[in-house]
Amino acid sequence: MTIDGLRGLDPAGLRRLSARVRGLIDDEGITYNALDAVPAAAEPVEPVPWRLDPLPVLLGADEWDLLARGVAQRSLLLDAVLSDFYGEQRTVRTGLVPPEVLFAHPGYIRRAVGVPSPGPRSLFLHGVDLGVPDGTDDWAAVADRTQAPSGVGYALADRRVTSRALPREFRAETPRPLSSFATAMRVQLLDVAPPGVDDPTVVVLSPGAFSETAFDQAYLASALGFPLVEAADLTVRDGGVFMRALGRMKRVDVILRRVDSEFSDPLDLRTDSQLGVVGLVEMMTRGAVTVVNTLGSGVLENPALHAYLPQLCRALLDEDLLLASTPTLHAATPAGRAALDGPLDELLLIDFAAGERIVGATLTADDAAGLRSRVAADPAVWCLKTPTPLATRPALDRGSVVDKGFALRAFSLGQESGYTVLPGGLGQVLLDGAAGALLDASAARDVWVPTPEDVRASARVSTAPRVPRSVRPSAPIATPASCRTSSGSAGTPSAPRRWCGCCRRRTTAAASSGTARGRPAPPRCSPCSTRWSRCRSPSTSGGSSRRAASSPTSSRGCGASPWTPNCLAPSRIRACGCAPACGRCATRCPPTPGWC
Repeated sequence: MTIDGLRGLDPAGLRRLSARVRGLIDDEGITYNALDAVPAAAEPVEPVPWRLDPLPVLLGADEWDLLARGVAQRSLLLDAVLSDFYGEQRTVRTGLVPPEVLFAHPGYIRRAVGVPSPGPRSLFLHGVDLGVPDGTDDWAAVADRTQAPSGVGYALADRRVTSRALPREFRAETPRPLSSFATAMRVQLLDVAPPGVDDPTVVVLSPGAFSETAFDQAYLASALGFPLVEAADLTVRDGGVFMRALGRMKRVDVILRRVDSEFSDPLDLRTDSQLGVVGLVEMMTRGAVTVVNTLGSGVLENPALHAYLPQLCRALLDEDLLLASTPTLHAATPAGRAALDGPLDELLLIDFAAGERIVGATLTADDAAGLRSRVAADPAVWCLKTPTPLATRPALDRGSVVDKGFALRAFSLGQESGYTVLPGGLGQVLLDGAAGALLDASAARDVWVPTPEDVRASARVSTAPRVPRSVRPSAPIATPASCRTSSGSAGTPSAPRRWCGCCRRRTTAAASSGTARGRPAPPRCSPCSTRWSRCRSPSTSGGSSRRAASSPTSSRGCGASPWTPNCLAPSRIRACGCAPACGRCATRCPPTPGWC
């Protein structure tokens, strides 16, 4: 059965499918801490089971490849912007980005200026929320997640559940695996270690068990094979960061940060933080430890930056932006002031300096007038977005299949050659109405990207004619000029081609000469025939062979020096007294007793 067939199941079949998915989620222990619904003064809520829609979303291979190119380009652009913001700041000095967009955002960490870049990319992991605006066919970026992107662990767990709940559909569709992305992340974390570290120690720094995405952090650490630690497990001493492990202190070289930047170090950043490591910023500045994503990367989450990405892409990458953002205007621009003077019903107003978000549709006439006065007083810290409903996908709701808004969080990993994108990502079932336009979700979804047919097909293996074991080469080798006949040609078609028994080059049968203990010698090319003639005297003991070969003019053994590439390997020869051969000659001699 395919995914389309699942939508046609009767209510009883849909209930069985939902029960199967819920059982697997309980068995795996996939949970989520809904902290937004808990008052600040209340005790932390108990983790609730993860909500996963049983129907995966299938994206076409061509559609995904086009989307992945847009995500990779967007990540490359934000990486260049991040390097400039904490470097020369040319984009600010030339007017491409207003200074308030950078310096007024709380994600900008002044203490992070001068911290070395973590490897080839400043932006290690990038998450972007995507959707198809209703009535269009093109994907658009709704928000960027660069502070400490969450969701990779949930995406891996969702794939594990759906592959077990829908084994036949999984085999039929053959979605691209997610494990390769986790492997690439592990390798890249090891590669960004400080210079001179041969065996780096990598840890995943978590805010703790009461974090909203605690399971995501733990599952990702388990998939990567790195320990999950909290601030209490780390300490700074002797010019480095150390981890308490089994009663001893082990030096840490790389930290995958899941704690917000401002809480990462109570000494240099927020003094009231209990989630950070004292002295971590100083160790980063000295280059003693690598932290990814780097401190201050949250400045890229500024929604006002979306209004300037097209011109930044042309200035920094000399390309047009492939993946557009949802309509965004900076209130300090003429277009922003004109939009502010009009109706606010279809706008989302964001004060990115204070983090305030106001939905224009909820305002009365008096509230709208007061808001316009506030924005006009300080327009540089306000931006206006136009939230649009996203295209729907069939989802399971209360025992029946209905159309629900769909959003996708895609992830990209920075490497030296560019960015690699997780095939699929973390899907979301959106709520109805304005809440769905703000990416409020009711459940998660697994996203399948089919494997191309040419990759899915079984590999065809061509077989070569069987070659005798004594003259079989280890690999096909092109015929060199030294293996040609005396006339300089590679032989006529009537002359059979064979493999030289000494150097494994191709030769003709006419070049063979000599015997070894009464047996015909294997075919040899001209250079090997010359060396073979020097080994005409048989040897009866290895010791005498070495003594005879110690002199280049000896009548026994090779005439050449025993340590030149022309020497022959005694372990492969029984008929001549050759000296011990070098490693190069030993690999060239065939494993045939009796001759070289």
